[in-house]
Amino acid sequence: MALKTVLNTPMDTPYFKLPPITVKVLKLEDQSKVVSWDFGATVKAATIKNNKVAILSDGSSVIKVTIYEEYASKITEGGTYVIRGYTLRGQFPPYFMNIAKNTMFFRGTTLQVPQNLLEEAEALLHPASPLTLIKDCTEGQGYMSVQGEIIEMFAVKRVRSGKEFVPTRRLTLEQESNRISITLWREAAMAAANIGELVIISHLKATRTDYGIQLQSSQLTKIEKPKLQTIYGEIIGVMDLECSGCSGCSGGSSGGGSASASGSGSASASGSGSASGSGSGSGGSACEVQLQVLLESGEVFSIEKATWEPFEAKLKLDTIRVK
Repeated sequence: MALKTVLNTPMDTPYFKLPPITVKVLKLEDQSKVVSWDFGATVKAATIKNNKVAILSDGSSVIKVTIYEEYASKITEGGTYVIRGYTLRGQFPPYFMNIAKNTMFFRGTTLQVPQNLLEEAEALLHPASPLTLIKDCTEGQGYMSVQGEIIEMFAVKRVRSGKEFVPTRRLTLEQESNRISITLWREAAMAAANIGELVIISHLKATRTDYGIQLQSSQLTKIEKPKLQTIYGEIIGVMDLECSGCSGCSGGSSGGGSASASGSGSASASGSGSASGSGSGSGGSACEVQLQVLLESGEVFSIEKATWEPFEAKLKLDTIRVK
């Protein structure tokens, strides 16, 4: 019987007998999971299961299955197996396959799987999480990644999720003048991050609340600092950056990218590529250590005042080329 048929056929009784099924293990990767937490003076993992996640195919479709630590040695990537004794999870089709103590894996004749299913297996194991502007985050988009500066971050809290207590942490990310609240769960809540850092947070999902769109982490969520890249262009303008609490003066932190000037006739800028500053606005004091520069491309980057000072007079005569 085809894998898709098994997962989509209603079970008439709790004793519904599932047929043996032949599948090939297309992908097999480690997937550690914290199953219990210690909420003492500091929050830390108490019990960790070193599970594996497998992508199985019968040649017509693919599914993702968790192989628990105690059963992980039963299969290898690339192997073809006839599986008996598996169970299905869920009240209604499509069901999810469970691998348990009584599940048996018989090595079988190698199953041929078409290229399109190999590509589908990769996408299932490593789903895309496109970088999305904070202002464009909406429900129903699937996974998304956002980039911005952490401007607010709360302490880790203990929250009940089902039968267990798990850590959760809420933070606010700002990109230009747009802000969004993000709730991090489990391992993501324990990731190293600090207020003022520019980060990219991946594999988030949007939910609508009474306070607007908010983002929730998933099991795949990672928090990373954006890679710096060289920027080519011309600086056509400069302005003061409003201060809001940076370390070097009585207020002010920079927006997205950063720039540095060097040499006698050119400036050197580096940043995250998609980052931009938030503007000086009104009602706040000017930052004492940083400015913002505008490139001809429309990108905005921050630069230290001391670094920019030699170029102030040059800008009045001509644009400044950056690399």
